[in-house]
Amino acid sequence: MGHVSGTVFLTGASGFLGTQIARRLLADTDLSLVVLVRGETDEVAARRLRRAWWDWPELGDAIGKRVEIARGDVAEPRVGLSPAAYDELARRLTHVVHSAADLRLRGSIDELRRTNVDGTREVLALAAAVHADHGLVRFSHVSTAYVASREEVEVREADLGAATSDAPPYEQSKREGEELVREAASTLPITILRPGMVVGDSTTAL
Repeated sequence: MGHVSGTVFLTGASGFLGTQIARRLLADTDLSLVVLVRGETDEVAARRLRRAWWDWPELGDAIGKRVEIARGDVAEPRVGLSPAAYDELARRLTHVVHSAADLRLRGSIDELRRTNVDGTREVLALAAAVHADHGLVRFSHVSTAYVASREEVEVREADLGAATSDAPPYEQSKREGEELVREAASTLPITILRPGMVVGDSTTAL
C-alpha cells in the first residue's frame, strides 16, 4: 500500500481505534495526516495527542512531519477551524477518516448526538467541500456493528436493521450518524465501517 499518497483528515486520533488507524496509515501508505484534536490552545492540543500516542513512539516522532495537528472540535461549525484554515484544508485533503465518537453507552442522547450526529454532519460538510474543490478520494466513516440489529437475523451490508425503541442512547446516536453518511453516499465516495468488539493486542495488551 506504500504507493497510496495524499492527505488524510483523521478525527478521533486520540482514541484507541483512531490511534491504530493512524499507525496503519503511516506504516502502510505514503499518506500525510491532518488530525483534529481538541484543546484550549495549540500547545494543549499537542500535549493531548502526545499523551494518547505515548505507547507508540513512531507516532509521536511523526508529529510535525507527516502528522499535522489541527486544533478543533468535530461538533463545532467548520469543525472548530477558522474560515481560512477550513478553506485551506478543503483545497488539499484527499481522504477523510471519521472515527471520532462519544462512546458513553449510557450518556444522555442529547450529549451523544453532539459528537455522533452533529459532529458527523460537520465532517461530511468538510468532505463535501473537498469533493467540490477537486474530488475526494474516499470518506471512511467508523460506525458500529450495533446500528444494524440486535435481533438474531441476517443483516446485509446495505441494511441498517430494525430500529428498536429500547436501543441504548449510544446506539441510537450512532445509527442517526450513519443515516447521515448513507444519505451523502449519492454524492460522495463513502465507505462505512462497522466494528464490533474492539480489543487490545494479545501480545502487547494495547
